[in-house]
Amino acid sequence: MQGFRIWASSKAICSWMIQNAQAFREFSNPVNCIELGCGSFPLVGLVCSDVLKAKSLVITDYNEECLLLAKQNTDDCKKKNPQRFDINVLSQVLDWSAISNCPKADFIIGSACVYEEAHARILPGAMRRCAADTGAKALIAIHDGHSGFDSFLDECQQQDFIMVKHIGPIEVIENSRSSNVHFFFYQINAAVVQL
Repeated sequence: MQGFRIWASSKAICSWMIQNAQAFREFSNPVNCIELGCGSFPLVGLVCSDVLKAKSLVITDYNEECLLLAKQNTDDCKKKNPQRFDINVLSQVLDWSAISNCPKADFIIGSACVYEEAHARILPGAMRRCAADTGAKALIAIHDGHSGFDSFLDECQQQDFIMVKHIGPIEVIENSRSSNVHFFFYQINAAVVQL
């Protein structure tokens, strides 16, 4: 079952955000963040919100049990570190293939959320629907060994996302096995409304 652990790619992206805080802040100055596929502990969303000094964070996952644990873990973090995590955190079950009421955000983050072809094909559409009406920036970390890696990149191109930066491959160790993770930074421009 997915979502009940903190993956190596999530640790890697958090480490990168902390070590490159200034450059990361220059990439984005968001008010509202959303983490897609947070699993049972939204480490990536919390670190991102902290580094970027965001006002709110929406944590999402498809699995309701994971999301319940994520909310409990977030509440525990906020109680233990009230100054550091002085942020409004909401949680929402989110099915990327059937998003109708997605909270809007000006920064979208996700890690270890593409591990099969089906995810790769629907994640960019979910990113588009979660983007604020004025547009958004996104940081997505994915493994190049998972099926769907190339499809994710193709789908982002089909959505007219602008790849601002690519960092990787970065070697990570998971369960005594080595793999490579890539960080993709995207600009998601406001959707064009047809009249």
